[in-house]
Amino acid sequence: MGQTELENAGDALMRFRMALYPLLGDLKTICLTLAYLYGLTVYDASYLALGKLLSGDVYTADGKSSKRRRGAK
Repeated sequence: MGQTELENAGDALMRFRMALYPLLGDLKTICLTLAYLYGLTVYDASYLALGKLLSGDVYTADGKSSKRRRGAK
């Protein structure tokens, strides 16, 4: 991608309505537990933890992480 395409992509991302969830409280507890139990990084476990906390589904295109996460429901 060139500079113009990157700037356009950045502008498009800014238009998305995204919520930020700090790794505190219940989210932190669930995240660290999942990381320990399934051998995940805290980064990877944070997505699963947020899914659990919000009772939502979690999707990934990361094949390596996906294999390790299958048991973490």
